[in-house]
Amino acid sequence: MILTDDIRQRLLDYQMRNRLTQQDLANILGISQATAGRWLRGAVDFVEDKTGDRLLSLLDKGTQPSDFGILKPVPASDFRDVPVVGSARAAEFSPGLTTLKEFLMECSDETFPWFSGDVREGQFVMRVEGQSMAPDFPHGTMLLVSGGTFPERGDIVVAKLAEDGLVVKHYHRKDNVIYLTSLNEESGMNFEIRIKDQGEEKSEAWKIVWMFPVKGAYTELRDVRHWKHKLGKG
Repeated sequence: MILTDDIRQRLLDYQMRNRLTQQDLANILGISQATAGRWLRGAVDFVEDKTGDRLLSLLDKGTQPSDFGILKPVPASDFRDVPVVGSARAAEFSPGLTTLKEFLMECSDETFPWFSGDVREGQFVMRVEGQSMAPDFPHGTMLLVSGGTFPERGDIVVAKLAEDGLVVKHYHRKDNVIYLTSLNEESGMNFEIRIKDQGEEKSEAWKIVWMFPVKGAYTELRDVRHWKHKLGKG
């Protein structure tokens, strides 16, 4: 059976809706966890007919994880509406003038459903604009941003820069220098920001107005696959 992008997207939706791990999916479908991961990443185009029939049964016939002894379906009450903040509005946030909680209450009428167990106070959702973070986070990806918390090395972050506005970048810090880089080498800018004085070179920490880590992301697998192919990464 051909594992189409549409089937892959439906499988991802099923996984998120029922809060399944890759191992849960593997147990249901009778495959290894590694194989389940390759399916979801778009690294496999064909599956055996027997396994394909089991997959279609899962997606087309309303089969629930509990039917396989995995867990019960996740009710709608287990989702929480998280405020969606547009880039222009997010760029207006100033920690010195208002609290993040007050800002989120005032700035957004749109919400996006996210698993309530993953959501904490101060978190909000943003859409990725542009392709600087493709292939993993292409244009339109919904990001769950952990407002008010500090990023760790390797995180994806949303940051407001004093001179360059709002950016979504990969975060790394070494030797008192913060590196904010694009995943797509063909698009977007990279930044190096010195956060402490070093000899005659002065700190540039003032360039970062605020910076929050991304906790989760929701995107269309078809878009990820398209950009991996376009960038020669898949």
